[in-house]
Amino acid sequence: MQQQSPRDDQQSVRPSFFFAPFFAFVASAVSAQRAKRAAVVLCVGLGVGVWGLATGSLAQELAPERGVDRPIRIALLDDQDPVFREYTAEQNLGFRLGIEFLTEGDMTWQGRAVELSAVPVDEWLRDDDRLPYADELPEQAFWIAPVQGRSAHRALQYGAAYDRVVLVPGSPANELPIADSPLAFRTFYRWQDVDFALFNWGSEQDELIWVSAVESPVTPDFFSVATLNVSPRASGATVVEEIQAVAETMAEPVLASSWPVLLDWLPLLNADVGFDPANMYFWLPDLAALVPLRDSPGLKGLTYYYYDLPANEMNDWLVRTMLAEHDRLPSHHVVAGMTAALALLQGIAMADSVDPNAVAEFMTTLRWQTPRGELSFTVDGETRQPFYRTQLRQQPQLEWARPILFDDALPVWTQP
Repeated sequence: MQQQSPRDDQQSVRPSFFFAPFFAFVASAVSAQRAKRAAVVLCVGLGVGVWGLATGSLAQELAPERGVDRPIRIALLDDQDPVFREYTAEQNLGFRLGIEFLTEGDMTWQGRAVELSAVPVDEWLRDDDRLPYADELPEQAFWIAPVQGRSAHRALQYGAAYDRVVLVPGSPANELPIADSPLAFRTFYRWQDVDFALFNWGSEQDELIWVSAVESPVTPDFFSVATLNVSPRASGATVVEEIQAVAETMAEPVLASSWPVLLDWLPLLNADVGFDPANMYFWLPDLAALVPLRDSPGLKGLTYYYYDLPANEMNDWLVRTMLAEHDRLPSHHVVAGMTAALALLQGIAMADSVDPNAVAEFMTTLRWQTPRGELSFTVDGETRQPFYRTQLRQQPQLEWARPILFDDALPVWTQP
């Protein structure tokens, strides 16, 4: 049963090369993987020709290859495009909060200092006519991609070419080539994911009108499903007329739509077409979308995140921190950024390394806790994540409609 939430009511080890050949030999007996990396330490020690600089233990000598004394250096790619600036700021804020939560505020993780750098998106990321030299790119091993589709796409290209792990916490683009690089991971959702989850929920009805504004992965083959594929820039009034024409051919039609624009036309759908809010299923993208829906109680919605739904300690911490430090509730972009930070740091802990390839290998098997519950990655770098099936309720103390878990239903997952 959904409980009433009170929130709704109101020192580093220094490397030594003195015994580098001997330690490299000993390291080879530890494991094949460490032997390979110890050979690199041996080559570096001989190449610089430095002998007898200092004495050290075996643990001290192996520390550099494990990266224990090396910081975790992360570049937050800061997109200043006027359209996307706010979204990028939100995901980067969420990423910083994720680091703060896991490190308990001291910015140290598994013995390594965490260094975050805001890197403005410059010509190296916008120019499609050339591939930049490595020294023009952010030198950090880990990049947090910007929101803008084109810039995020280029970040993925360069990350794959120069061995950087690239995480995409949030992007409206649908076709970012995450699967093209073993170093790329998406911690946000795609519109295709919304379509998949929303259709699976709505198709439980006998007669469904399905409205989608993206190249949907859903291919309805049920005789009871009527499909309307509309342009994202289509006229809402025209689409309402199309819905009405189809509804007149059905006895008890139910409407499901992943096209957010259609939310603005609820009064017409209700008054002119005759759809009761309880017979409509929508994608509810964020808290801002719930404000105009305050007077539409009963409407069913698929929710990525609502600050009062996931009952876990991490989400409680996030809400308290956002209210205390920013005087507002977390947006879903903040949550996506925090999710990326939690995944990256835990992947680094599993790999016991700051080598991008080693970290990426472990992240493909990662299951990690977030403000939205437990998530995992697919082999293609997509996140298997839940959407919550909710029904809107009007509450006097709130300026928006409150999503309540629908019949205590389990979430709908974006991946099998």
